[in-house]
Amino acid sequence: MSFSYFIYSTNYDQSLLKIGVLNKKMKKYDFI
Repeated sequence: MSFSYFIYSTNYDQSLLKIGVLNKKMKKYDFI
């Protein structure tokens, strides 16, 4: 359970990092 949650949380964090990079490249979009 904790291992699958760890994988889920790391994938979630990576997606947030990708959104952050996209937010820097496209400043006209605001990601909440």
